[in-house]
Amino acid sequence: MHYNFCRVHATLTKAAGGVHTTPAMAAGVTDRVWKVEDMLALMEPGVTVGGD
Repeated sequence: MHYNFCRVHATLTKAAGGVHTTPAMAAGVTDRVWKVEDMLALMEPGVTVGGD
């Protein structure tokens, strides 16, 4: 999720005329670069991922 929503990609940015762009922005899923805090806000409290 970080890769698609938070990480700006140079090739996409160049194609967008210098506007910092993520894959999610290029696909039209979002209109802005997300912060890690935005991504973490989607998590449900008390739910663990992985492990036993």
